[in-house]
Amino acid sequence: MRKILVVGAGQSGLQLALGLQSHGYEVTLMSNRTADEIRTGRVMSTQCMFDTALQHERDLQLNFWESQAPKIEGLGVSVAAPGSHDPGPTQRAIDWVGRLDGYAQSVDQRVKMAGWMETFAQRGGQLVIHGAAVSDLDYFSRT
Repeated sequence: MRKILVVGAGQSGLQLALGLQSHGYEVTLMSNRTADEIRTGRVMSTQCMFDTALQHERDLQLNFWESQAPKIEGLGVSVAAPGSHDPGPTQRAIDWVGRLDGYAQSVDQRVKMAGWMETFAQRGGQLVIHGAAVSDLDYFSRT
């Protein structure tokens, strides 16, 4: 069985680790913080995930909060006209509103990353809580 080391437990690292794990790889995930430290830490992102990204989460069975998070069905952008200090509609250079083909959602990344990290461990992944240094990468590449 191939062994994979993923350094970093953010959106990309956790999805990669969980995806490889679901395909039978032996995965070690290295993070500088525990799930509890992430969950109770500062806000990391106000990230909004769109339909394609949400489908990747569904495919990996990681859409734990989909039924609870509000569905974002459209977006709007307004840009004030140059030199304008009045936010009213007559002072907007651009005022655009559009509907999304598939809904988007936003879940507090502290909740999401902590939950995915715990799921990774529950599914048999090896979790190493340690900041990654070059010597660590040398060690893991040898093993």
